[in-house]
Amino acid sequence: MKNRRRAESAETVRALRLFEEAKSDADLYRGANSVVLALSGGKDSVCLFHLLRTALPQFGITLLAAHVNHNLRGKEALRDEAFCKRLCEEYGVEYRAFSVDAAAFSEREGLSLEAACRSLRYDVLLDFCKERGALLATAHTKSDQAETVLMQICKGGGLTSACGIAKCREDGVIRPLLGFSTQDVKCLCRHFCWEHVTDSTNRSTRYLRNFYREKLLPLLKKKNPSVEECLARFSENCRAEHTAYQRLSREYLAQLGLYPAKSRMDKQTLAALANDASMHAVLYDALLGMLTSAGCRTPLSQNAFLRVTEALRRPARIGARVQVGQGVSFVFEQDSLFVFAHDTGVREQTELCEGGACFGDAVFSLVKGTFSKESAKVHKIHTSVYVSCDKIIGCLSIRLRRAGDTYTVRGQERTLKDLFSTRRIPQALRDSYPLVCDDEGVVWVPGELAADRVRAEEGVLFKLELQSGSLFEELQKRRQYE
Repeated sequence: MKNRRRAESAETVRALRLFEEAKSDADLYRGANSVVLALSGGKDSVCLFHLLRTALPQFGITLLAAHVNHNLRGKEALRDEAFCKRLCEEYGVEYRAFSVDAAAFSEREGLSLEAACRSLRYDVLLDFCKERGALLATAHTKSDQAETVLMQICKGGGLTSACGIAKCREDGVIRPLLGFSTQDVKCLCRHFCWEHVTDSTNRSTRYLRNFYREKLLPLLKKKNPSVEECLARFSENCRAEHTAYQRLSREYLAQLGLYPAKSRMDKQTLAALANDASMHAVLYDALLGMLTSAGCRTPLSQNAFLRVTEALRRPARIGARVQVGQGVSFVFEQDSLFVFAHDTGVREQTELCEGGACFGDAVFSLVKGTFSKESAKVHKIHTSVYVSCDKIIGCLSIRLRRAGDTYTVRGQERTLKDLFSTRRIPQALRDSYPLVCDDEGVVWVPGELAADRVRAEEGVLFKLELQSGSLFEELQKRRQYE
């Protein structure tokens, strides 16, 4: 009994020392004015809550907390949400709750429930952080790191996968508890009497991470009680080696004109890397850079990387695409490969009033004026057109294509499907192509002339203009080849 108490005392002393060291880690929050904590109510996030509420004031940083209800556990989930709210109210921390339908999203996107929850959770939390100009703190621990590294090894991932969880990510995600084990957190909660809630699904081995946590790691610990420490150290070594390698990789990519990365890159140069097995790691960095440049949060899985590599080696047909995540694809053109990110949040239809409107990332302007000879001169990529106010039927709006949509220009009526096929518009782009319409039908397909029935000849007119967005950039690029 005495030995057990002595061991518990030593564990608590160690945990308290780690806690005090973490409170003084100013580098982790450098340049931040506020930090949003992803608060689930479990012991890890509660521990991080108390760490941040005591550490951040000394650096002049504001703490906020956000809870995401995935709507999977009924009353228990509501209990967790209520607990988080009470905890924040008790300590005067600003709190925000979000609700998402993880089950529906999982089914719609063909993702596992775990992957769907993670994707939705990060999307919501990072958007909130962007709104508040804050870093995002998550309560990942050394034990989570061990589970992640072990899972990645079993999946057959490369050096990047073996790096595991980063303490500080480029997108503003930080993990202040990454040096703490689960046992350290338990000791702190017990020592300070911090209340927390328990997710009843944490012990269910139907979820992959729980299987590793509850089944595989305990078996490994029987042979090596320090296996978590070893896996964490392995991850740190891999990260150091990857950092050194990445520096050399970027120097080589710069020589090829592929660094700094852009969302569109030369296909022939990428294909040369794909055909050289020794260059596959360099190719991976190039493709990952393309995703980052396009503003995508989607990670590049090993499976997706292999599919893109094979498509580069074949080579893929013009207009082919390889999907790498939710609404994100690599699309093959004649001379280039580009990242297309379909905005799944685009509404079906948006009214276009004088002044303008946004549709996804596309920004349209609408100005009313008087016809002149100068007005008829539009840019050759047709991002501006003029239409007669008198010929518009009903109201103007922006929407996605619909079955049966037709478009008549210069006396020739065509379906949008035929028009897109002739123009070799990738399928991924067709599915989110914004169209300007009135109550009668399509008025303007950006990149083309205005429909005959509304074209301006004289009198009062509207100037329609696509000013920015991924489609604007795509039209500029495509006209260089036409």
